[in-house]
Amino acid sequence: MSEAIQLDDYIDETRSDIYQARAATRKSGSRGGDVEDVLKRLGAVESSVAELRVQVSGISATIQHLATKADLSAMETKIIKWIIATVLTSVGLAGGLAFSIAKFVH
Repeated sequence: MSEAIQLDDYIDETRSDIYQARAATRKSGSRGGDVEDVLKRLGAVESSVAELRVQVSGISATIQHLATKADLSAMETKIIKWIIATVLTSVGLAGGLAFSIAKFVH
């Protein structure tokens, strides 16, 4: 993203027919500059903007899925509660099972 876009050497072959048609209609007489060069530069800007749109939409989608500190704290609390409940349930089941086995053995 930090590299500069070179507009002078860019040729958009996918849209060259459109730009050539526009250049032919706009190129009239001695007034004005090189319309083809302007259209070539405009094509480069259009494709760069389209690429930037894709990148920005990807970045915004990524940002929306990132968790905040509050989200992480809430998730941590839920996980700790789940672990404690699981350990207590496991200990309870193991104790109950051990008591039942001891009762039948004696």
